[in-house]
Amino acid sequence: MILIFDCIRKPQNLGAVLRLALASNSQVYITGNSLKHDHPKTRSQMYKWARPKAKTDIETLVDVKYNNSLEDLVDHLRSNGYRIIATSPRAEIIYTELDYTDDNYALVFGTEYGGLSKKKLEIMDMAIRIPMFNDLESLNLSNSVAIILYEAMRQRGFK
Repeated sequence: MILIFDCIRKPQNLGAVLRLALASNSQVYITGNSLKHDHPKTRSQMYKWARPKAKTDIETLVDVKYNNSLEDLVDHLRSNGYRIIATSPRAEIIYTELDYTDDNYALVFGTEYGGLSKKKLEIMDMAIRIPMFNDLESLNLSNSVAIILYEAMRQRGFK
């Protein structure tokens, strides 16, 4: 599976989603002005939240690639036959209504604060949402990733 994270700012979130990527054997793209891993404090926080068993750099365990432009990455993946699926609390399609059994899709998650912009949502093939009660704006990034990722794994028989 391909997971794309655009403009992620919190090391705890990045560490947690990298842990999910490791658990699901997913490939990760980090785009935009997302958090970088150069600063020692950022690396420390990511390692703390990712919690790999081996004392190693999380990036050696998870296939992480950087791309400055979400738009360029979307164009590249689409030209290689991938459907680009955004996540948005304003989407009409509920995440469980999607068929995840083929491998030709990438899931895109936006920043913790505002999600994907309207402009970025327009370049996606479709958008899905996680239903929520009580007029909440969104869930925590790693919670959202886990919910959708494990639905995809469930539909694939956890293979």
